[in-house]
Amino acid sequence: MHRYLQVLLLLLWLPTLLAAEPTHNYQALRTANQNQTLWLDNGHLNQAGLTLTSLLADLGLRASALLSETEKQKPQQTDQQLTLQLLNAINRTLGHQVPQPLIQQVDLLQAINQQQLDQLIDQHLPRFEQMLALRSAIARFRTLSKMPWPQLAKDFQPKLGQSNPQVQALKNMLSLLGDLPSHTTTWWDPQSIAALKAFQLRMGLPPHGQLDTTTKAALNITPIQRLAILQRNLQRLLSLPAAPPAQYIEVNIPDARLNLFASGHVILSMPVIVGAPDSQTPLMVTEVSSISLNPLWRPPASIIQRELLPALRTDPKSYDQQGFRWQSPSGEFIALNASQATQAGYRLVQLPGPHNALGQYRFNIKNHDAIYLHDTPAKSLFRQEQRALSHGCIRLADAQALAMALIGLEPAERQQRLTQQLAKETSFGIALTQSIPVYLNYQSVVIRADGKLQWLADPYGLDQITTPQTASLLALRN
Repeated sequence: MHRYLQVLLLLLWLPTLLAAEPTHNYQALRTANQNQTLWLDNGHLNQAGLTLTSLLADLGLRASALLSETEKQKPQQTDQQLTLQLLNAINRTLGHQVPQPLIQQVDLLQAINQQQLDQLIDQHLPRFEQMLALRSAIARFRTLSKMPWPQLAKDFQPKLGQSNPQVQALKNMLSLLGDLPSHTTTWWDPQSIAALKAFQLRMGLPPHGQLDTTTKAALNITPIQRLAILQRNLQRLLSLPAAPPAQYIEVNIPDARLNLFASGHVILSMPVIVGAPDSQTPLMVTEVSSISLNPLWRPPASIIQRELLPALRTDPKSYDQQGFRWQSPSGEFIALNASQATQAGYRLVQLPGPHNALGQYRFNIKNHDAIYLHDTPAKSLFRQEQRALSHGCIRLADAQALAMALIGLEPAERQQRLTQQLAKETSFGIALTQSIPVYLNYQSVVIRADGKLQWLADPYGLDQITTPQTASLLALRN
């Protein structure tokens, strides 16, 4: 019922938005199309309409790719609503810090004249492998969502050789979810235990093969609930550019991992630390333009007031040893116990060195939130499974490897000189010849190398899972 209410509210809201957006005049589009509807022919979806409604259904913006009886009876109103739904979906700019091409009126007019509306949609959709794989998974879970989903009893525990309706329900669940390829037996056997372990691995749970409370909660999540999660993940991917660039950096916040891609392949991968739930790393499409070596750290005012100043008052000597200083308006660095520090214009900074919070490298990305990718001296934190721990910046497990990899993408004549510069202990900046795109994504479901879905934790709660089963699962996992 909640999904249908969302769709109803969206349909009611769309005409208002269309009327408020002068750059997309629906009537002008109809005129260019010889006053015919764009997505329907004689009240039925044409090829472009099928492409569009299929996309909108995959995104969860429609209950179905097919038209409802009400929509068939009002073809012009439906056509107008579909037009705005297209623009609203594909022209998303979630966290964009660099310009991205959007569908403009002229693009729609040209596509109408050339009868290529369906190609226009495809051209503006991100052609990343994750996008295609998610849409395939959505189609599968849409089918599963039409089936009744069994619920496992709280006190049910399968035993080797046991055969009863609950065992059959559990084996059927594992089979439908793709973890039990085939089950010819009717009892709980070693193949069933292996399938349960495989399921636990995909859920990010300990693969012990026991039906504990956490595993049971994960199994009791219905396909329609998982379908909604997949659709939210697909919506977030719409912010990516249509064509994957030759080289780019991707940070998946739920996975707390960075991947550097070149020519469609991962050439570097490492764990990272992302923002904590109360200081989230923002989702964004941006680019890294330069690297700072041995940077000075200027903590934001929030960190200074909330954390550094109270600790500084109790242990100034320790912070002095960590390289913290007051910086005067003229740029002079003054010891922490200097009286000038109380005067206006003085700022707390940390000098480069082994204790510097940014480490040896800072990768400067375009954004309005003072977010960086940077090194860190606190390497032990990367051994933690849950790494949503920072104030919002992204800490790198191997910042030097990323610096060397980015230099390796530079023109050959620069590489040797830049590599030599990295060995210096002075502070300086390296401007990249060409900025490298950076995507800070939030994908709580990713496609593994074997094609199966890996379900990750949802540290920021962006999937908005509120059912009793999923709420209990999140509580147990976190």
